[in-house]
Amino acid sequence: MKIEKLSIAFNGKKVLSDFSIEFEDGKTTGFLAPSGFGKTTLLNWICENEMSKGKTVSFAFQEPRLLESATVLENVALPLRNIMSGKDALEKARLFLKKVKMEDKEGSFPAKLSGGEKQRVSLARALSFPSEILLLDEAFNSIDEKTKAEIISFTKSLLKREGRTTIFVTHNEKEAELLCDSIKKGL
Repeated sequence: MKIEKLSIAFNGKKVLSDFSIEFEDGKTTGFLAPSGFGKTTLLNWICENEMSKGKTVSFAFQEPRLLESATVLENVALPLRNIMSGKDALEKARLFLKKVKMEDKEGSFPAKLSGGEKQRVSLARALSFPSEILLLDEAFNSIDEKTKAEIISFTKSLLKREGRTTIFVTHNEKEAELLCDSIKKGL
């Protein structure tokens, strides 16, 4: 995936200016930059652009974006139901909930979860969907350090096994070092 001279402005204010990069297929690239530097804008653009080319993209946002009327299990299984049977979608959703240590909450609704728990459900949903491209936007926020380290380790091994092209934006250098094959600083 290659981006050449991308410029994006909102209300006359440039967010990205002549930004160019090439992402190595099957690798995890991290971007380190403070808030307000266009990290989320870049991911949104990549998502829209790659989907318009027919590629499959999964996205873990910095806020969980869960359906409040669906259980934890249903939230994770929802996108999977588009590509497999309902039974298989639930089975895969359960597997990924276990990997993010949320299997005991599968029947809970998002309103009953902490911020870190919601974030783990969002990650399970993004990781379980077999996309060509995975976008992670501050995806480990609100998760306690011990659980975060375990989930990052699982995520890294999953991505290596699947060979999924992944872009992770964060301001947390330690998270980027644990997960990424390469790290770019600033945009």
